[in-house]
Amino acid sequence: GDMVAVNELDEVLNVAEYVKAKGYVYTKKDKKEKKDKVKKAVDDEFKGEFRSEEWREARKKKKYEKKAEKGKEKGTLRMWRFDSERSNATQYDEEKLAQIQAKVMEREAYRQSRKYDEADDVRVYLEMDYSVQVDDDSRIWYFE
Repeated sequence: GDMVAVNELDEVLNVAEYVKAKGYVYTKKDKKEKKDKVKKAVDDEFKGEFRSEEWREARKKKKYEKKAEKGKEKGTLRMWRFDSERSNATQYDEEKLAQIQAKVMEREAYRQSRKYDEADDVRVYLEMDYSVQVDDDSRIWYFE
């Protein structure tokens, strides 16, 4: 058995005798058999752990298409309006306003179809090329 020095008692304790004196019984646990990975892959085929990347991409695409179809069923795009009171510009060219409104509506279409990266690209384009800010909460746009 193991011998342990106990500093407070200044003595050496024989662990085996101490355990036997207390009546403790040591039983060795049986180790569970580990399933091999091939068998586990077959058992867990539909739990998502071993699905292929191709399957995951196809699933993601199908979900995206389903959401896009659901968005189409909801109706038309929400309208955005130009707020001349918040704009810093004093004169407005009608042709320029029409171009900006078209870009804002393009951004709204991207947002409704959940293509947020493309919507952000359009927003940055509006900010950089036209100095236009968009307010998503009130659905207005204005010149900065």
